[in-house]
This record gives sequence, C-alpha cells and structure tokens, in this order.
Amino acid sequence: MRATRDDFQRTLEQGHKKAARSRETDLRVLTQAAPPMQRLTESKEWNYFLSLVQAEIERCNSILVGLYDADISDPSFDHAAMAGRKALRMRIAAQKDALESVLALPAEIIKRGEEATIALRNYVE
Repeated sequence: MRATRDDFQRTLEQGHKKAARSRETDLRVLTQAAPPMQRLTESKEWNYFLSLVQAEIERCNSILVGLYDADISDPSFDHAAMAGRKALRMRIAAQKDALESVLALPAEIIKRGEEATIALRNYVE
C-alpha cells in the first residue's frame, strides 16, 4: 500500500507534536535547574570550592608561563625536549580551560534558566 499525501502530512504533524513536547520538557528542566544553582552560588561552601578552582587555574597559568620561558631560553633547540614541553603545555591548557568552564557553569545555568523561562512562557501562550 502506498502512502498518500494525507498520510505524509499526518506523520509530519505527529513528528512536530513529539518534537514540541520534547522541547517543552527541555525548557522545563532548564527552568527548574536555575533556582537551586542560585542558592548554591550563594553558599560559603561554593565560595570555598571556587577559591580552590581559582588557585588551580593560577597554578596552570604559572606552569604555562614557565614552559613558554623554557622554550625561549633553550638555546639547544632540542626537538625532543621542545615536543615534550609542547605536549605538556597542551595538557595544562586543556586543564585550565576545563577549570574555567567549571567557574562559568553556574552563571551559564542561571542564564539559560532565565532564557528558558521566557521561551517557555512564549511557548505555552
């Protein structure tokens, strides 16, 4: 049996309804995540955690500066040593990026929650 245009249209509408329900669920999850995150960011435990993360970022920066200085001051151009420092630099830079993402995460969740609240309000209306 061949599908008709009506069958196609009905299947398409069902897909749109399913996607809309999924989007609404996603928006509700984001709106529910923001208030606990706001409470978390106001706690002294969170501030202590942030101080530890910030100290680790500063340690990464210090290591990176040392590695760059070592590359500049190495008159031998020892390729093996330079390659080793480059690999370590890449690892430390990735670690620093991950830690910076940790610092930015609560603010991002709060921001996305506010955006989701507005989108959900517009979506429901």
